[in-house]
Parts: sequence; C-alpha cells; structure tokens
Amino acid sequence: MGIEGRLDISFEVEGGKVLGVGIASSRPLRITSLFAGKTPENVLALIPTLYSICGTAQTCAAVGAFEHALGLHVSPSIRAAREIAVWAETAREHLLRLVMMIGRPSERFGIGDIMPMTQQMKAALDSVFKLGADGDCAGDLAEHIDRLDDYLARAVYGEPLGTWRARQGSAALAPWIAAQSTDVAALLGQIDQKEWWRIGGAGALDGLPLLKGADLVNAMKTDDFIAFPTWQGHSYETTPLARQAQESVIRDLMAQSGTGLMTRLIALLVELAKIPDHMRQLLDASKSETIGGLNKDIATAVEKGIGLAQVEAARGRLAHAVWMDKGKVDQYRILAPTEWNFHPQGIAAKALKALSFADGDVTDLKAQADAVISAIDPCVAYEVRIT
Repeated sequence: MGIEGRLDISFEVEGGKVLGVGIASSRPLRITSLFAGKTPENVLALIPTLYSICGTAQTCAAVGAFEHALGLHVSPSIRAAREIAVWAETAREHLLRLVMMIGRPSERFGIGDIMPMTQQMKAALDSVFKLGADGDCAGDLAEHIDRLDDYLARAVYGEPLGTWRARQGSAALAPWIAAQSTDVAALLGQIDQKEWWRIGGAGALDGLPLLKGADLVNAMKTDDFIAFPTWQGHSYETTPLARQAQESVIRDLMAQSGTGLMTRLIALLVELAKIPDHMRQLLDASKSETIGGLNKDIATAVEKGIGLAQVEAARGRLAHAVWMDKGKVDQYRILAPTEWNFHPQGIAAKALKALSFADGDVTDLKAQADAVISAIDPCVAYEVRIT
C-alpha cells in the first residue's frame, strides 16, 4: 500500500462568495530520507512499494536520475520503451479519473478492461527499468498499443481517435457531446446543462517551464521548495492542460471559456486520444539516436555523483534528484506535480477561490469544488470543509 497522504481543503465563505481557500497537505515529503545509505538497486526496489499511484513514472524518474549520477548510458530503444510505459500509466490514470467523475459507468465503458489492458503492457516493459538496461524491447508492443487504441475508440470517444482529434473547436465538439454516444460525452453534457463550462477559470494559463538542471537540483535541496515550490517567486501549474495548451482546440476553448472545468476535461481527452500514436512514434524512433517524446533528455548529470530526472507523469511533471557518495545514496529528493498544482497559492487554490454559489447553498459549492479538484487531480485523497 502506498503512503501518499492527503489534502485538507478549506473554504471561507460569505453571502455566496468564496472569501478564501486554504490547502494543507499531510503528504510525507521527507519519506525519501529512508533512501540514505542504500544502493541504487535497493531504492529502485522500494520506489513502487512506496508510491502505488504513478509508480511507473516514479521508477522511470528514479532510474534516470541514478543512471546519470553514475554515468550509465542506455540505448534509444530502452529510453523509448520507458516512455511508452509512462504513457501506458498515463492512459490508465486518465481513464480512472474519468471513471471517478462519471460515477457509475455503463457496460459500454468496459471498466473491467482498463487494468488488465494496461497491466499487460506494463508487464511487457518491466525489464527496461533495470539500471543500465539494454536490448530491443519492442516485442509485441504494437499489439498492446492497437488494443488500447481500439478500446479508447469504442469506450471513450465512440469513433476512431483520428476522427475525434479532427474535431477542432467547441463548435465541432458540440454535436459529439450532444449525441452522448459514450459515458464521457454524457459527462460533458451534464457539465453543459449545469452551465459549469467556465467554473474554476482562474485567468491565463501559467504552465511550468522546463527548468534548468543545476538550478532545479540546487532548489530541491531545501525542504521548503519540495513542500511549496515556486520558481523565481512564481507559482506554476503542471497539468494535462499545460501540456496540451498549444493544440488548436484547446486554444479555442481557452479563448471562449478560459481555463475552467470544460477546458481542463477536453485537454485530458485530447491527451488521451494522442497516446496510442505517441507510443507508435516512439516505437518507430527507438532504432534511431533521437527520441522525440515529451520525456526526451529528462535526465541530467548535473555534476559527478549527482543526477536529476524530470518525467511528465499523468498529473504533471515529476522530478527526482539524487546525490551519491561511494556508490550509495547520500540525499534523495522528489518533487511531485501535486506540490505545484495544490500549492496554497497555486492553480487549484486560485480555481477554487473563483467559484461562486447561491447564498447558503454550500451543497452546490461542494459539488463544484469536487468537479474542479477532480479535473486538476491531486492524485491523493482530499477532504473539503466549508465554514
């Protein structure tokens, strides 16, 4: 069982307005002190037992950081296989998030297919996370990718992924939502009926830039940065919306509806629909010297004995930093996307503070808050308290 902790989210309200939002975390951010004195192999064995959510991304970041601290190099094939594994986990996490928001998916969603499908792909890729792994890991991945593609087309989009991705702009999405041919389309239809398109909109998107290795490693030495990260005094978000912000349909939605609930959910769907093709591109590129996915060049040898890796996990960018001494861990730090997105002055707090409700109807506020929190996705349990 993982030890992810929880978030306590409190609202101060008056007269139908949200006066303030507080976010307190009990996430055990210093758990990595357990790694001190251990070998890289010991730590890599511990990571998936400590982090049950996004364990593949955590392992990918850990092995990348260790390899660069130790001066180990892996082939393009291994790098591609690792990124495919992270994308498989991202698909699973996005699907489970949709299940939670739908509530009671119909049989057509095929919820029972999600875990076996992604677990089979993970099992086919487990060997690539060994330190300095080598070899050709393509195997039967193409078959697994085709199975994911078919499932998404049938259960989530109700049409081929290319057809859905060709729907540019809210006008092209409207008929798909209105037809409610899938549970996901029906969910968006409910949001439309409630006029919740724009709830949680908190101004312009402020996505986390790619941070330079040496600067990030130095920042990650401090407990305050790990718990409450800001960069040059600024709080950023790292989410599927931030990753998909350049897609034309997302630009159109942000122009019309800002960064509210509907824009965030469509961004998640855009990313999910792209995953099979991302995987295929990585397979094709695995025999070349250039891997062009999101996680290319994620790991950095800052200086001898220090390694850093940044991985785009399901909920945002994950960073691992390790300081080695005589073949064992001296210090180890993890910076997760939850700490960026649910920073007390971060995007979740801003989005929740932007909510409004009928005076006295805290039930409506709670429902809106749950929807917005789910769309940003803290990856851990949370409780909302309204006073």
